[in-house]
Amino acid sequence: MDKKSKTKTLKEACGIFACSFERKTDLNNHLEKGLKALQHRGEDGAGLAFIGSNDRLKAFKTAGLVPDLIETLGHDCIRGFEAIGHVRYGTCGRNDEDLVQPLLKPNLNVAIAFNGQIDAKGLASDTERLLETFLSLAKNCEFSITEKNNFDLVENLTKASKKEAFSVVALYEKKVYAYRDANGTRPLFMANIGQNEPRGLVLASETCAFNHLDVSEIQEIAPGTLIVLEKGKVIFRQEARKVKKQFCAFEALYFSREDSRFCENVTYYDVRKTLGRTLAHADKLRDTLKYDVVVGVPQSGMPAALGYAQESKHPLEFGLIKSRYEGRSFIQPSELERKQVLEEKLQVQASIISGKHVLLVDDTLVRGHTMKHLVKILKRAGAKSVHVRIAAPPIVSPCSKGVDTGRETSLPASALSQEALRDHIGAESLEFLTLEMLKSVIGRDICQACFIMR
Repeated sequence: MDKKSKTKTLKEACGIFACSFERKTDLNNHLEKGLKALQHRGEDGAGLAFIGSNDRLKAFKTAGLVPDLIETLGHDCIRGFEAIGHVRYGTCGRNDEDLVQPLLKPNLNVAIAFNGQIDAKGLASDTERLLETFLSLAKNCEFSITEKNNFDLVENLTKASKKEAFSVVALYEKKVYAYRDANGTRPLFMANIGQNEPRGLVLASETCAFNHLDVSEIQEIAPGTLIVLEKGKVIFRQEARKVKKQFCAFEALYFSREDSRFCENVTYYDVRKTLGRTLAHADKLRDTLKYDVVVGVPQSGMPAALGYAQESKHPLEFGLIKSRYEGRSFIQPSELERKQVLEEKLQVQASIISGKHVLLVDDTLVRGHTMKHLVKILKRAGAKSVHVRIAAPPIVSPCSKGVDTGRETSLPASALSQEALRDHIGAESLEFLTLEMLKSVIGRDICQACFIMR
């Protein structure tokens, strides 16, 4: 969500959660577990909205983390049928609680939260525009209308331009609305909850949000789909006719948690490990390169490093140790804060690195600051050489759909040759996964915009 004055600079890739139950339920526990599991998608704010007494909407928000949100509730018990929640990642206005979703309009009795980015078109924020669009279509929505009108409704609601992406949950008229844009860029899942009482349905950006909930029958919400929940049941479901899948590769490479489901029986851990194997298999320097150990960059780079190590038959060592108490450097809102988190969160295990030729594997290379810093501290710890392998293609264009890759001028791969980029980060060699290899692993229906020079 972005303030009108900062529309061009504020980008986010947040997490959404929603639940609907057959009977009135204490919702605190479900909201806390679901939102905590999505914390990696945004550390700039957290919020929730529910239908309270007198059937009126109420919201709680904080500019902090999910535990801070739970603390603001105090001893209040959120009791009801439905609720929605959100964790925010923004690149400015970090401490501004007004930017935290869900966006609540008490006079209209509606609340909305989304993951993605759309054109604000002159409104105060992109969330305001999303709310306006939703209300204009949902106010007069009757679910007994003709099939043709159902398609028109859903196609208007889920239509997205080439530069837009969204997965949405909303509370309106005692119902939960959930929909995903027709390109399916941002993820959305649903599951049954409660083998016994209470029973209902839960929705989330990732399946890891369900890990500590009593769920079954997890399903991915298809691109261009609108679902309406009331008292724990699906009362309306419609898919658009016009669907053009463009799933965000960054979800597979970085954003989604390793234990979240990529597709049926396949997790993002499996995907990233396969990317590492593919990278090693295709590495044209692998047979002639002299290296002693494979080291992964915690956390999202570790599965790829394991895949590379297994394919190349070299030992994987934990040469970098991540502090358990630091956030994700990529999603910090400023360059200064990214650098500070980076320097504090990763430490070298010198006993493993000293005197060794190191092959360092990471999931992506975006701004280059992380890799340059890591090569430097590995050599400072005594590494004889550092060879860098990236389990993704070079990021050469900024994202317009909510991933804060930065401006083109901050993407070194857009301006430097691979050899110059290698010298820039201080490595002895540098190799990337190709776009074709990436598509062969995670599917050809992906958004490729950040990998193609524009």
